[in-house]
Amino acid sequence: MRILFVNICEKRAFEGHRLHDSEWVNGLAMFGEVDVICPSRNWYQGLELHARIIPFDAQAVTKGDKFWHSKAVNRGIIRRLDPFVHLSSHNLYRFVEKLDQKRHYAFIFAAHLDPIMFLAHYWCSPITGKLFVLEHTPELYKNRYVRICLERTKNRVHHVTMEKICVPMYVNRYGIDRDKVHVIPHPCNKIPDIKENTDADFAVVGLSNSNSPQKVAQIIAWEKKSGYFRKHHIKAVFRSPDKNQVYDDGWLRVITGRLSLSLDDYYSYIKNAAVLVLPFDENFGARTSGTIIDALSNKKCCIGTAFPTMKGYAREYRAVCRVYRTIPELEKALAEILGKNSGQKAAEEDFNSFEKDRSMDSMKVYMEKAFMGYI
Repeated sequence: MRILFVNICEKRAFEGHRLHDSEWVNGLAMFGEVDVICPSRNWYQGLELHARIIPFDAQAVTKGDKFWHSKAVNRGIIRRLDPFVHLSSHNLYRFVEKLDQKRHYAFIFAAHLDPIMFLAHYWCSPITGKLFVLEHTPELYKNRYVRICLERTKNRVHHVTMEKICVPMYVNRYGIDRDKVHVIPHPCNKIPDIKENTDADFAVVGLSNSNSPQKVAQIIAWEKKSGYFRKHHIKAVFRSPDKNQVYDDGWLRVITGRLSLSLDDYYSYIKNAAVLVLPFDENFGARTSGTIIDALSNKKCCIGTAFPTMKGYAREYRAVCRVYRTIPELEKALAEILGKNSGQKAAEEDFNSFEKDRSMDSMKVYMEKAFMGYI
């Protein structure tokens, strides 16, 4: 049996998903021969991938069409719709269709699907019925353009969510048929062999791209007022999406920007951390957080604001996950987790439970249920 895995492979935004994608590919390889479309042969370099690599750089192909770079289509509302991105998605989708004609895949697992582009394809495409789309976030559907597209296409494909808490949102809020929504937990994301950055030695790490500038500002104000990290000799680093929110007193460092760290640097911070902190907006929603997965996969505790997913993990893995709503609650959680010999046995049990829940054996059970009728 042949299975196709395809990511949108936009280098700017999805480079950090390489390890995540490789786990899905290796899970799918339990059921058959897997082909993987990626923009270059070395896209998954350094990762053990049980699949055949098929290079196709959709953006490079699209760049050859000068019309889509002209001023005529790069102004006003047309520019806001980002036609180059959607044309790249179109070229990739056409490539997938042609590949399917040759290889006759049992099903196609898409780690991303451009909803605007798909609206123009779904009704006449031979692959529509066997598409399984990995839904990274239901919050995407708050966008009115996406909602318009979703109304026509939502029950034409299968939707895979990585969190049980998301199912009611897809079914009740967005009207997707329950038999089209499948739960397959986010696989473990253990740190691969990396070129370790020796400067990335911080006990408290909060480098998610989903951090809230307001929540980070609260941490900066707390440190300025109380000197918590300085007094306790704890080195902490956070990332803020606000480019003006820079801070460094020798103990607390705040860096800015999005997607600015190399994989080696990012995983170096995680490897050296004692705890990962998620200062997210509470409206982050019921969706997967890669930071939580990074933490628990590598036996690092995590503390986060009271967004739905974090509250769910705090209930399920109480010894290693904490929720905070105020700075005093954050301070208390840090003291509990960073305290020596604090609940080590319970923490080890939770880490083992998390790993078991996302083991290949468990993943196989979830996948068999989701792909029933296709495998």
